[in-house]
Amino acid sequence: MEDFYFFRFPVTAGRSYHLRVEGPIQPNVGLAVSARAERSNYGQFGYSDFGTAGSLSLDGDITAEMAATSISGFY
Repeated sequence: MEDFYFFRFPVTAGRSYHLRVEGPIQPNVGLAVSARAERSNYGQFGYSDFGTAGSLSLDGDITAEMAATSISGFY
């Protein structure tokens, strides 16, 4: 099984957020964002809002509409 790292941070409905992941260029690096904690096979999010993969750096936005879907107030 691969290594997974999960980060959780508070969000406020009506606000947008931007994620940027930087580091040395590596193959098979992925970023998935979810307002829910449920996992599917291999530890991946069961209900991700978006995901991307490739070499670092990776960018993604959490829109105000997406932040409003958080059932816990966290992403």
